[in-house]
Amino acid sequence: MEKKNISTSCWQIKISQQLTSLKSDKEIPHLLLLGIGNELNGDDGAGCIIADAINLIPPDKLKPDFVMTTYNAGTVPENFVSAIRKANPDLILIIDAGDFYEMSGSIELFSPADVTGFSFATHALPLNVLAEYISSELNVQVEILLIQPESNDYLSPLSPNVEIAIQEVISFFRNS
Repeated sequence: MEKKNISTSCWQIKISQQLTSLKSDKEIPHLLLLGIGNELNGDDGAGCIIADAINLIPPDKLKPDFVMTTYNAGTVPENFVSAIRKANPDLILIIDAGDFYEMSGSIELFSPADVTGFSFATHALPLNVLAEYISSELNVQVEILLIQPESNDYLSPLSPNVEIAIQEVISFFRNS
């Protein structure tokens, strides 16, 4: 498969707009990123890889438009509800690999209600159920950023298009 950037910036615009709308309520909004997946299953590890990479970026190299907390939740995102509650974010962005029937490496932002019926490889609790629970329990807006995987096979490497998508997401949060 040809290696190319196949994502549009629509998801970037949506996230930027949401953060801008939060600024009217708060001087600096608090964004929480929750990376989900299994790094042993190829592209399924995309959310975890993004969370780990962003955690390694010095705070002064991240966008100054918001405060950010990042967790690598692996395959047990439900175990992070207490930590999320303590962080008290204004917006939660769940990042995961999920099959939404597009070309591998495609990136799309979804509301929790929009991800019913999508295929997720490694977590027992469906993402929409987790997101809706967190949203109602903590009274916070939750969005889901999905990357279309090519392969979630055990011990498979990341596909080239998903590697590009991962770098695109990480770059979005860097201060340019």
